[in-house]
Amino acid sequence: RASSSYSALVQLYARSSQLDTRLLRFLRFGNCTPWCSFGCNELESDHHLFVKCPAFDSFRSESSSSIISETNAILSNSE
Repeated sequence: RASSSYSALVQLYARSSQLDTRLLRFLRFGNCTPWCSFGCNELESDHHLFVKCPAFDSFRSESSSSIISETNAILSNSE
């Protein structure tokens, strides 16, 4: 599935320090500030973007709802 492939790709980039965050660019090249692009006043790490950044709250909420719905459907069909 596309969502699983995308998730695996993001995890691979994050674990290998290849996800292009401002913190990573700052540490490697020093060509930008390490602070979040969305004005959070926090370091823009992969963890911040995917877990904490308020700019993505609605996306995380929508994704969680979708996962819960799909899981409920799978569990209902298995009974």
